[in-house]
Amino acid sequence: MPQMTEEESAAADARARDEATDPARSIVLQAPAGSGKTTVLTARFMRLLETVDEPEEILAVTFTRKAAAEMRARIVQALGENPPINARTHSWDLANNPGRLRIQTIDSFNFWLASQLPVTAKAGGTLSVDDRPQ
Repeated sequence: MPQMTEEESAAADARARDEATDPARSIVLQAPAGSGKTTVLTARFMRLLETVDEPEEILAVTFTRKAAAEMRARIVQALGENPPINARTHSWDLANNPGRLRIQTIDSFNFWLASQLPVTAKAGGTLSVDDRPQ
């Protein structure tokens, strides 16, 4: 298989980034550190904000608290610099209410999901995380 030229590689990367921000698609974004994942996910989140009735309809899942905090900070910054055109987004006041942005670690999402289980599933009551499960 012939190698791509630098120009072909850049064009393929640009296409992949554009597809990743398409709100009509579900994506899993995997790439090495420093490759621009957070930038792409921030752009995707901003585009998604234009398509929802409430910001809580969007869920972004990361692996670390640091990544979640970085993404939240970038989205709040983007909201200040280039807010979505949608009129609803202005009433949400996300820059002053960033808690409405559902950007979570996989662990916090799993904890939230488990806490939604009904009592009949024998998972009711208060859940707690144990660092050393037996």
